Amino acid sequence: ELVGDLTGVFPKPSKVYRFSATKGYDVSPGEDEINSAGFPDREYAVTKPPGTFRIVAIGDSFTFGQGVKPDETYSKRLEVMLNERSTARGLRYEVLNAGVPGYNTYQELIHLRESVLRFQPDLVLLGFTLSDADMGEFGMKDPRKGTWALHLKNWAKANLGLYGFLRPRFKRLV
Repeated sequence: ELVGDLTGVFPKPSKVYRFSATKGYDVSPGEDEINSAGFPDREYAVTKPPGTFRIVAIGDSFTFGQGVKPDETYSKRLEVMLNERSTARGLRYEVLNAGVPGYNTYQELIHLRESVLRFQPDLVLLGFTLSDADMGEFGMKDPRKGTWALHLKNWAKANLGLYGFLRPRFKRLV
C-alpha cells in the first residue's frame, strides 16, 4: 500500500460512498457532484415550490447516470422535455435524481423511505433493470444482515488505494 501510494500507481481512495446500517452503503453528500441530500443532482428545497409537479427518479447506476454528465441523465432530460412542453400551462416540473449505483430494489425501497419521500414527490419513477432482481453486492437481499462485510468493503474503498487498483482487474477476470 505504501509503495503504491508513494509511486502514484494506486488511485486515491474514493470518498463517494459511506456505510449505511439500513442500505449497506450510500453516497456521501458533497462528494463528486452529490448534493446535500445525497443525490447526484443540483440542490432542491425540501418543500416543493407552488405550481411545481415534482418527480423523483430512483434506481441504480442507470438512474444515477454513472459515466455521463449530470445534465445527460434520463431524469434531467425528462425535466427539460416536460418543462419545454408545459410552458403554456404555467406548470413547472422538477425531476430529482435519487439513483445510487449498485442498489437493488430492496435498497431502493429503503432509500425511498429514508431520503426521498421528504421531498414530497407527486410521482416516483423506478428505474428497473434486470440486475435489480439480483441479490445485490454481497449476494444478500437485506444489506443489514452482512454489515461486517460492508464495513470491511467500505473501509477498504475509503482507505486503501490497492482496492481501487485491484477491483477493475478482478472484474475483468469474471
